[in-house]
Amino acid sequence: MTFDALYDDIRRHALAHRRTPNGMFVAREDPADPQPMSMDEYVGSLLREIRNSAHGLNRILREDTRHLVATHTGDVPRALPDLAALIALALVADAEKLCAGTWW
Repeated sequence: MTFDALYDDIRRHALAHRRTPNGMFVAREDPADPQPMSMDEYVGSLLREIRNSAHGLNRILREDTRHLVATHTGDVPRALPDLAALIALALVADAEKLCAGTWW
């Protein structure tokens, strides 16, 4: 349910002209030639860019991900804090394996 809410929220705040039935149009290289991207790939990529935004907007705008970022309004999904809490709980649930590097 949390993942569904996350996907729905991200899709709702994506630019309407970039939506496809199963994902988004994203310009990977040429801004004039957006290509289809599945929602699984889009959501993961967009969330990584949200995380990486702590490194500064200039970095994002200089790199190839600027076309990805330009597909969305920038609203942070409401389900993101819930998802972050679930991930944090999963990590500390087996702290011994996490510290040993065998959690994956």
